[in-house]
Amino acid sequence: MKKMLIRKPFSNMEGFTMMEVLLALVISFLVVAGIIAAFILAKTNANAHKVVNDMTTIVASVQSYIAAGNSASGATDTTLANGGFIANPFNSPWGSAYTIAGTANGTVEITVGGIGGTGDKNCTAITGLVGTAATVTAGATCKFTYPL
Repeated sequence: MKKMLIRKPFSNMEGFTMMEVLLALVISFLVVAGIIAAFILAKTNANAHKVVNDMTTIVASVQSYIAAGNSASGATDTTLANGGFIANPFNSPWGSAYTIAGTANGTVEITVGGIGGTGDKNCTAITGLVGTAATVTAGATCKFTYPL
């Protein structure tokens, strides 16, 4: 007569332990967090590059405005738009219009709308790209002064 063996429940089950599953989840969450952080940084850098290109366009528009016989101090976002020198409205990547003000001493002040001042990460990214081409005004707004 054959002896019948009684199996213990769960003794030969195959699969993952709880620790292995948790470790896989933690690694997955870290990878996703890294991807999200990289995406946010890439978006900030893309917006900063757009602003620098926009400011280059604004400076060229003010120079065209002056070459057309107008004074630098009369160059504002409104006069440039009304004269057809820039698009109306000319907005930053954050949806707010740039504030443009030409000065009598041959500079143009450009305030980037929609972001905070010099402590803001977006303003810091723009400042890093502008370098010495413009002077940054510390304060509650992100303002740059370009020579004409």
